[in-house]
Amino acid sequence: MDDRELVSRVLRYDRAAAEAIVHEYAGLIHTIFSRESSNPDEVEQRFAEFFELLARNDYQMLRMWNGNSALRSYLAAVALKMALEKRTRAGEPGTLAKELLEPLRDSLNGALDTLSEQDRRIIQLRRFDGLGFREIGMRLGMKPTAVGVMLHRAEKRLRDQVSMTYPALFRDFVQ
Repeated sequence: MDDRELVSRVLRYDRAAAEAIVHEYAGLIHTIFSRESSNPDEVEQRFAEFFELLARNDYQMLRMWNGNSALRSYLAAVALKMALEKRTRAGEPGTLAKELLEPLRDSLNGALDTLSEQDRRIIQLRRFDGLGFREIGMRLGMKPTAVGVMLHRAEKRLRDQVSMTYPALFRDFVQ
């Protein structure tokens, strides 16, 4: 059964499907919290909080999953966010975020440098400025369909480049 079907069944209150999610992803979630704390009681508390959050408000967290990424990636991101928020509330320095994000940012910046000026501009206008294909096309003197194609190809080149350094981040995208 694929992720979408599993989540759909959980949202229809299928207890077996909910148990399947817990069984399938418990190890991943426990590992994430174990990396954040050497205190077993704290790890178990965060682990329990995660699955309580998963079921809270009529499975709101699962309803928010859009299916564009693997369920595994989505749940891991939620658990990591919980761990980082817990650390921030405790006043601990955010070293994990720096350890994870700084090398990724450096890799992404290096990959951006390999793109043409036009590709970088299209990514800037679309992803950071939030413009649509038509608006980008008007600014750059291109057809909107050409903008879409160029954006897709530029982002694929970025994914390919960064995935050489961080393959786990992109395993759902790289073929």
